[in-house]
Amino acid sequence: MSDPISRHEGAPERRSWILSELRSAGFLAINDLARELNVSHMTVRRDLHALESGGHVRMVHGGVSATPDSLRGHAFPDDGNTEARARLAEHVVAMIGAGDTIALDAGPTAYAIARALPTDFRGSVITHSMPVLQLLDERSMASRTVAAGGELLPDRHAFVGPATESALGQLRARTVFLSPSAVDAHGTYARSPAEASVQRRLIALAGKHSRPSITATQMLASMVSSPRPTRAEVSDVANAIYQGTDAVMLSEETAVGEHPVEAVRVMDRIARATEPELPYGDWVFSRADSEGDVAASVARAAVGSTYTLGLSALIVPTRSGRTARLVSAHRPKVPVLAVSPRIATVRRLNLLFGVQCVMADEWTGIGALLDECSTLAREAGVAKSGDLIGITDGLPRQELGTNLFEIHRVP
Repeated sequence: MSDPISRHEGAPERRSWILSELRSAGFLAINDLARELNVSHMTVRRDLHALESGGHVRMVHGGVSATPDSLRGHAFPDDGNTEARARLAEHVVAMIGAGDTIALDAGPTAYAIARALPTDFRGSVITHSMPVLQLLDERSMASRTVAAGGELLPDRHAFVGPATESALGQLRARTVFLSPSAVDAHGTYARSPAEASVQRRLIALAGKHSRPSITATQMLASMVSSPRPTRAEVSDVANAIYQGTDAVMLSEETAVGEHPVEAVRVMDRIARATEPELPYGDWVFSRADSEGDVAASVARAAVGSTYTLGLSALIVPTRSGRTARLVSAHRPKVPVLAVSPRIATVRRLNLLFGVQCVMADEWTGIGALLDECSTLAREAGVAKSGDLIGITDGLPRQELGTNLFEIHRVP
């Protein structure tokens, strides 16, 4: 692409630049145009619809083309329409040769393409979509299917184009790329049970190794245009929390959605209603592995003591953030206040489940540290005078990391 114009230019200048790029490239992805112009993809869509009305361009799935015979004269924007998706699948299959290699990304459109493939298709299918794999297996076509990770497809929305050697390794055949299409506003695309179990296993694996996990992508997708989520979306968010995720994340709902504030409120309400029901006591000893690790063992003992001693909070001084991460992995039911002299650590630790982090000066000794932790706990509102709190620490000369745990009464 040529150097994009400034995002501050008006719509006529943007549209002129887009049209010149389309005439030289033939096809461009909407997301790529938005990224180059540093504007939202909704702004680009408005520009493209205006150009389409003037007969200059043709909208197709995942992008826009300046070629008038694009898709043999048919254009089907991905509007969640099942009938349009089926017609698009028929046209794509008609372009595929007997020995072609087809790379299908996840989404309803990719699934429609797989379903439209003839059973006597002798080419190869490369996919990392569990529903597509399951469909091809049911149709006895799995022997010609290669399951691949998410790195298979390039990080852009291409509709039809030649494969690059780096993307497909040693394969030499012509390749049809399908960009992922979003779940429609009515939530009609359901994940397979196998795909849902992958999320559960990944979250459990992250917990075992005391690594934070974020569950994201289309969690409240219908709220891009609707003020209320679907029942399935609410269950999806709650299930991720029940499974032990550290954070749930919104993306297009707040980036380009029509109800960004309400989407955040809904996510917050789901989390607040779900978290009190988590199996905190069971997770103390079953969630994270602490064998052979001094700091991890201290972290587990600290979380366990909140039940046996009725501690109001855990205070975790940390420079790198590791001890706070280990404590969080055992999912304490009481607040965890991480204290660090490093701003990067403070920012990073606020992601962890149950952890809030504050800046503090570098501590000079155990006594000063204990006094400061008590003061910070009181100021942060996680404990009050007379409460018992637990404080972790380490003796530098021992070179064992965090190897101390003290019970302290807040003065």
